[in-house]
Amino acid sequence: MTFRMIAAGQGGAVAWHSQLGRFAVLSVDEVEVTRRARAASMVTDSPRKKLAFFGKSDDVAPTGPTLPHFFKHEVNLQPRALAIYDIALDNGMCTRVVEKLSSDQHVIAHVFSGPLLGVVRVALPEEKNKAPSTPTATSSTASTVEGTITGSSITRGESTTGMHTYLEFYDWDTVSSGAATISSALKKVGATFPGPFLVEWEKSNKFAVLVYPKKLTVVKRTQESGISLLHDIMTTRPVHSALWVHHTLFTATEDEIQCYFICGSRYFSFCVASTTCFHDSAMNVPLAEFPVAQRHPGGPLKLLGIFQEKLFICGLHQSIYSVDLKNEVLQFCMFVAQGLPKRALEFVPHISEELLDWLASFLEAFGFPADALQVQGMSLHLKISICIKHMLVHTLADLVSSLVTNSSEDSVDVLGASLTQRACAALCRGGQEAACLALFPLCMQSKKWNDGLYIAMIVNDKGLMAQALSLKKDVTHALCANKRNPDLEAQWNQQMDIYTTTHAIRPAQFTGNWK
Repeated sequence: MTFRMIAAGQGGAVAWHSQLGRFAVLSVDEVEVTRRARAASMVTDSPRKKLAFFGKSDDVAPTGPTLPHFFKHEVNLQPRALAIYDIALDNGMCTRVVEKLSSDQHVIAHVFSGPLLGVVRVALPEEKNKAPSTPTATSSTASTVEGTITGSSITRGESTTGMHTYLEFYDWDTVSSGAATISSALKKVGATFPGPFLVEWEKSNKFAVLVYPKKLTVVKRTQESGISLLHDIMTTRPVHSALWVHHTLFTATEDEIQCYFICGSRYFSFCVASTTCFHDSAMNVPLAEFPVAQRHPGGPLKLLGIFQEKLFICGLHQSIYSVDLKNEVLQFCMFVAQGLPKRALEFVPHISEELLDWLASFLEAFGFPADALQVQGMSLHLKISICIKHMLVHTLADLVSSLVTNSSEDSVDVLGASLTQRACAALCRGGQEAACLALFPLCMQSKKWNDGLYIAMIVNDKGLMAQALSLKKDVTHALCANKRNPDLEAQWNQQMDIYTTTHAIRPAQFTGNWK
C-alpha cells in the first residue's frame, strides 16, 4: 500500500464526512486577527484631551471602534474560519467548495466528523465580568482534558465563570457558495447541545454519543426533527474513549470499561472491566451467567476495536490489552443489537434458566417481539404481556386460557387493570371476541367473578352480566342488568324478606314516637 499527498495547508481541526469525500478545515483567520489587533491598539478606555487656544480644556469624544470585552480581558481566543473541500474519488483532486465561513456571534472552537458537521462555538462571559476569574483546579483540569481530546486551543485562562461551549449540527450537502457565515452557508439540523469532549457516530449513522465530564448523551438521527435525544447516561468518571459496534457502545474511563446496548425505549449496560471490582478468576465464571468485570489495567485507554471475540484497547506506553467477550449472554445481546435475532436464539439453550425472561425482554426492547416468544422456558405472564403490547392476538388467543386456569386469584375489580382483563380487551380490539367469550365458562368454574363480569361487559352481553353478578351475590345489579329473569326476581325478593326480618325498619320501643 502506497500513500501520496494530495493537499497540504495550515489548520487547527479537521472534520470528515462519514461517507462522502468531503472534509472541513478550521484554521485561524489571519485577516481578522490583524484587523482586531489594530483596533485593540487604539485608546478606547478614556477620552483624549487637548488644549484650546485660550488654555481651556475641551473634551473630545473617544475615537476608534468599541472593542469586544474579550479583547479588554485579554482572553486568548483567536477568530477562526471554516473551509469545506471535496476530494475527487477517481483522481484524488482536492477542490474548495466554500472558504472563510465565520460564526455570527461566537468564536468557533472545534469541528467534529460524522454524517453531520458538528461545530463547537465558545460563548464568552458577559460584559459584567470585567476580568477573568482565577481558574480553579477543577476548571483547569477540565480545560486540559477538553483541549487534549478535542484538539481545541482553549487555554486555562479561558476556563472562567460564565464561559461555555455549545454544539450545533449542520448538513454537509446544503452548501451555499458565496456565503460568509456558517448559518447562511449550511443548514442547521436539530437542536443545540452543550459542547462535548467527544462526538462518536455509530457506523450506520443512526446513533451518536456526546461525551461530557459526568454523563453521556445518546442522540438519534431522524428524518422529522433531524436530531432527537434518546438517553442521558450518568458516569462516575470522565470518559476517555468511546467505540460503537453496531448498536453496542463501549466506553473507557480510568478505572472501568462499560458496555451499553442502546435501543429507542431504554438501554442495558454491563461492566466488562474494572480496577476495583473485578473478579480474580473471571475466565472461570460460567459463560451462561451475566458477564463479570475483568481486570482493568488502569489509567487512560483508547478503544481500538473487536477482533475474534475480544475487545482490544491501547494503554499508556503503547501497551495493548484485550478484554474477553465470549460470555454467552454478552454474545446474545451483541447479536440482537446487530439485528440478528435468529443467531442470538442459538445461545438460549446454553444460558441459565433464571435469565430467560431477561433475554426475552431484551429481544422485545430491540423490536423483535415474535422472536422473543421463541425463547423456550420464559414465563407465561411475560409472553402474554408481549402479545398484548404488540397486538399478537392469534398467539394471545392460544395462551390466555392457560392464564385463567393457572391463576388462582380473581381480579380485585373490573377496571381492566389486571393481566387477564387486559388480555381480554386486546382480544376484542383484535377481532377475537369468540376467543374472549370462550373464557367466560372458565372464569365461572374458577370462581373468578370479576374477570367473568369484565368479559360480559366488554362483549356487551347482559345475560352473562346477570349470571356473573348473581354468582357474585350481587342480585340487585344482576336484576338491573336483566329485568326479565324470574329467577333473579325470586332471589331478590328472598334477600329482601331476609333483610327486613333481621333488620326491623322501626324498633318496637320507638313505636308511636315521632320526635
